[in-house]
Amino acid sequence: MAKRSLFSVLAVTTLLAGVSGYVVADIKDVAPGYFTEKAPVVGESAPEIPQGQFDTILPREIRQDLQPLKKSDLQPVWDELNNSTQGKWGAGAYVIDAVTGNVVFAQNEMKPVVPASTTKVFAAFVALDALDPQDTLETRIYLEGNTLHLVGEGDLLLGADEGDPQKVSGRAGLGDLARQAVAKVGTGPQRLVIHQKLHDGPLVDPRIEKDLLNWISPQGSVAINAGYGQGGNNQAPIQLVGDTLAEHFASLGAPVEVSYSDDPYQGDKPVAQVSSASILEITRLMLERSDNTLAEHLCRLAAQKQTGNSSPESASANLMRRISELPIPTEGFSVTACSGLTEANRISPQTTAEFFYYLWRLGTPQQKQILRMNPVSAYSGTLANRMTDSVAAGRVQAKSGLLDSAAALAGVAVTKSGRPLIFHVQTTEVPEGAAATRLDLDKFMEALVNR
Repeated sequence: MAKRSLFSVLAVTTLLAGVSGYVVADIKDVAPGYFTEKAPVVGESAPEIPQGQFDTILPREIRQDLQPLKKSDLQPVWDELNNSTQGKWGAGAYVIDAVTGNVVFAQNEMKPVVPASTTKVFAAFVALDALDPQDTLETRIYLEGNTLHLVGEGDLLLGADEGDPQKVSGRAGLGDLARQAVAKVGTGPQRLVIHQKLHDGPLVDPRIEKDLLNWISPQGSVAINAGYGQGGNNQAPIQLVGDTLAEHFASLGAPVEVSYSDDPYQGDKPVAQVSSASILEITRLMLERSDNTLAEHLCRLAAQKQTGNSSPESASANLMRRISELPIPTEGFSVTACSGLTEANRISPQTTAEFFYYLWRLGTPQQKQILRMNPVSAYSGTLANRMTDSVAAGRVQAKSGLLDSAAALAGVAVTKSGRPLIFHVQTTEVPEGAAATRLDLDKFMEALVNR
């Protein structure tokens, strides 16, 4: 298989030394944590495991004495996945030994395929590349005459009532906003105008297939929990904000008539203001729950910052431009929707895995955060219910993807012997729905972790 230069090996070794300061060091009981192999103390309650608490699955010490993996070591793993297709659909895989930089397995790795939501790791990169990770998005109310004007910078994770400083979604609350406004100006105002337009172009990318629009909300200046729901997304999130605020003002004895405007508004001093979680926290939540709305929104905010235009077309073009500038193979790389919510995107397994290896080896500290933001198998996000009763539980940190025709998994896995592997594995061109093939991908990961 392909070899890397000595520089690559030294760079990764240097990175591992830096990583050890903040990793969760418990897979081999180096330090206590959720991945420890020791039996729990009988009678003690299991610790609560809130989503988003895993910095990384990497152990503190990366073993340097392991024998190099060969393609023949992983061929049986691939054969099982390939056989599961029964010749009716395709599969591809690309695996890198993160310590040596060697490509230890590759099959159908260069074919651009539908990547589904694994596209979101590129959206995360562009967001953290363009925006200050510590910045917050402000929502303000101004008073002009007897009219209140709500102006939002794009906090789509507002809470319906009181804000919670411990949460990402709901850090800022609409109830707090209304109470601040009434405390400041009393019950005089009679109207509330919500200035709903934030981005250039339409609120939702028209290139996303109509039968997929249920899984994304319009991206405007404000929303509650990004319109997110298990049964589908709210298609009128800004109206929900207006209705919620109207209820709050009425309960405070200050009823207002709510209207909506696409026109910008520039106020002087706000009479109320609330702040979102940081861009870094929002990006992590986007990856953890695979939020299509947040992915498109962050990509558009990044495009506005880097190109001066935040239309859907500008957002996807900006993502492609920025990724094409990285020292990774991008042949056939084509992104229509930053969220991956389209059958039109095309990305090869090689591109995604090499992108992760680039982050591992050469990424800036904020770019490396992407490696740590993805869900952990059996514990968090979209992987909370996957690989739960297997050796792979707690050993895979990856972004999942699923559309009708394709299922994918890409990220980092740590083998039982302590070897970190960077991978992308997926099924493609599945004729009758790819959801069931996720089990085949999970079996691939279990076999990989056993190596």
